[in-house]
Amino acid sequence: MKKVLYAAFACVMLLTVCAAPAANAEAEQAFSRGTQAYDRGDYTQAIADYTQAIKLDPNYASAYVNRGSVYANLDDYNKAIADYTQAIKLDPNYANAYVNRGRTYYRLGNTSKAITDYSQAIKLDPNNA
Repeated sequence: MKKVLYAAFACVMLLTVCAAPAANAEAEQAFSRGTQAYDRGDYTQAIADYTQAIKLDPNYASAYVNRGSVYANLDDYNKAIADYTQAIKLDPNYANAYVNRGRTYYRLGNTSKAITDYSQAIKLDPNNA
């Protein structure tokens, strides 16, 4: 199960980087460090690095999504949902934020909200959701 989650997270990370608008250089460096920390399994450092990226660029939606994914992997679903929701506020067309929030709602047993988010993701990006 952990390998499946890791593979899913890696795909989301790749899609996040490709789909997101550019942040400032320092924020991008912190974001990259967060991804490297996650790859090493250092979730505490990954959260710290993504948080630093957010402090450097509060509009960095991808940093919120990735930090939310780390929280979700740590079963801290409320923080994950908060981060995905903030990413959606920053970029209402961010399909992967809806997919991730939907997955988290599903894990919490809230299938109604999960379906709503999955449906929105499909509307935004039918080939990727």
